[in-house]
Amino acid sequence: MNMKKMNKLISSKWKKLLLEDSSLIEQCNCWDVFDSWTWSQLLAVYPQLSNKCNKWGEMTKLAWANLLSQQPQFASRCKIWDKFNRMSWATLISTQPKFTSKLKSWKIFNEKDFAKILSAQPQFENKCTIWREFTNSEWLQLLSKQPQFAENFDRWEIFYPKDWKCLLMVQPQFAKECPYHYWNFCFELPFVNNLLKKHPDLWIYHRNTSFEKIKENPQNIEKSACVERFNSYQWTQLLLIHPQLSSYCQKWKNFDESEWKWLIEKQPQFKQKAKEFPSGWSALLQIEPKLADECKCWEEFGTTNWFVLLRNQPQFMDRCPDNIYDKFYEGEWFQLSYEHPNIFSQKRLLSSLRKIANSNG
Repeated sequence: MNMKKMNKLISSKWKKLLLEDSSLIEQCNCWDVFDSWTWSQLLAVYPQLSNKCNKWGEMTKLAWANLLSQQPQFASRCKIWDKFNRMSWATLISTQPKFTSKLKSWKIFNEKDFAKILSAQPQFENKCTIWREFTNSEWLQLLSKQPQFAENFDRWEIFYPKDWKCLLMVQPQFAKECPYHYWNFCFELPFVNNLLKKHPDLWIYHRNTSFEKIKENPQNIEKSACVERFNSYQWTQLLLIHPQLSSYCQKWKNFDESEWKWLIEKQPQFKQKAKEFPSGWSALLQIEPKLADECKCWEEFGTTNWFVLLRNQPQFMDRCPDNIYDKFYEGEWFQLSYEHPNIFSQKRLLSSLRKIANSNG
């Protein structure tokens, strides 16, 4: 191994030891083998070693930026200010804003530099003239540290789910700007659980958590931001135990026969509401077939409405139009025949004949 490699190895080993344990300073006897970058790192932590450094004139712009950002008192030793590039300046100004006096022009910075600087030193916002060049990455960095910049921010749509996950963890006040479908379809459950553990009040933006909170306490419905997103099953569950919430429900037309049947059996006061919808009538007639003469929406029954109704009340078979029978699948015919032997045999035969006639037609 040549001397250069040997010195580099010694330098690396001692740097690691010194940065981990200051008590070893007295034992070190190889100060001369440290290069300028190693010295910038050591002096940043142990400025008292400055009298041992013999590499001041060899320090690069990056080494100076690293050192001065942590130990600005060494600025008088720096003789290469004019060689600093934008990255060096961004690193330095973000931690030591007083050095802007040595900066010749703010125009050298790109959007990444400004995001770095403003995240630490927001007082320089008037120096930035390239806001529209900021991408989701720069805005995420900036808003995570300086949320006040959201006042003039109108591009929330540029954030991806991964951006929102980072932002909400540190700035939960922006939750109202996060798209609903991210909350409920893109965020994994472990993340949501961790987020709500850290920021419990955000439950109002998560549909399933809102549902559970309202089940526990119906007054929480006033707080939730996603009540209109509850599906028919969730509304059925809520109305079964909190029927007083019915005025909040906007999903009546989405209830299927089983949900109406379930609701009516437990909360019969909803019978009148059920009469406003074909699926509601289908459920009602399963429970109270005597109401058949009151029903004015037979023509609105779809294939599923009829199939479910006929399974439970086969006496309505003659009210079912032929075109509905012709839409039944073999599985549905089999189920009707199994549950009501012979009753639907003729209907099935006639439907088969019509299909044959149509195919030959």
